[in-house]
Amino acid sequence: MKSQHDVAIGLFTSVHREMLSENDDVQGQLPIDFSEISEPEPDIAVVKGNPRDYLESHPNTAELIVEISASTLNYDRNVKGKLYARNNIQDYWSVDLRKRCVEVYRSPKADKYEDVTVYTELDELSTLIKPENKLKVADLLP
Repeated sequence: MKSQHDVAIGLFTSVHREMLSENDDVQGQLPIDFSEISEPEPDIAVVKGNPRDYLESHPNTAELIVEISASTLNYDRNVKGKLYARNNIQDYWSVDLRKRCVEVYRSPKADKYEDVTVYTELDELSTLIKPENKLKVADLLP
């Protein structure tokens, strides 16, 4: 992992912790248990509950998944994006560190997302969890 990637994970994690409810936990690079053969480890996942809720098993869904990329963007968009859509992740963000933007994928249907919006560092966006809380994209990028 390069330092920009690491810094972006830290920025996203700290911003999201401030903006979520008490019933949400922000996890970094921990497994999501979609099936016996599929346990992706997204850069960031916002899951219901607290860490102790997952002592016996990994979460099997997430309220928000964020993948951060400088070099694996096509894989994150296509392979992971299809996996997340297939598992009904309603809010999936792919961060392009090179172009300094956040691609937001919503409305999953089968193995694709019907709604894709690109936000530049001049824009604000919000999660589906707390749509009233606006985040500046510039604050999320290293």
